[in-house]
Amino acid sequence: MDSSANPVNRRRRRVLASSFLGVFVFVVLGYFSNVMSLSSAESATDGWVKGKIEHATWVHKHASHEPAEFTWPWIVRVKYSHVVGPLGGEWGTRYYLSILGFAVPVRNRIELQS
Repeated sequence: MDSSANPVNRRRRRVLASSFLGVFVFVVLGYFSNVMSLSSAESATDGWVKGKIEHATWVHKHASHEPAEFTWPWIVRVKYSHVVGPLGGEWGTRYYLSILGFAVPVRNRIELQS
């Protein structure tokens, strides 16, 4: 008797194939979502980092960010920096959950703070 004709084996293969297809669609949709959310993440970071230096009194205060980039499906990161005084500032990375054009901040990793 051929084992591929066994109904249990056919069902397992069908479940396995549909699982792979589901994971593939999830990953592709995640990267598509990242593309749609890049500008939203950059805009959110720009407003957030400028808000952090808003009340600084130093004349040469400065805030900037790099272009957003993908890390994983559904996750976008933006590196930022701001300076609020001669010896005060922060550099880090802000992570966003990208949901089809919307960027929801999920983590802020400070790399250097002075």
